Amino acid sequence: MAPDQQSDRPTIISADDDNLIHKIIEKTLGDYANLILVKNTVEAEAAMRTHKPNLVLLDDIMPGGMTGLQFLD
Repeated sequence: MAPDQQSDRPTIISADDDNLIHKIIEKTLGDYANLILVKNTVEAEAAMRTHKPNLVLLDDIMPGGMTGLQFLD
């Protein structure tokens, strides 16, 4: 668990290469969940292994070798 996470809140990973999307997610969910913001599917996979999230939000078209839909396979 990252130092700023609270154990009583769900953990959400947001995988998107658009900083505006991350800002919107922080603004809407930041008070209710532990957020882990990553830029591509490679970072998303690493974060999933480390943090065991309750929810993963994926952009479909991202850098990193595969799309969000391919990542789901």
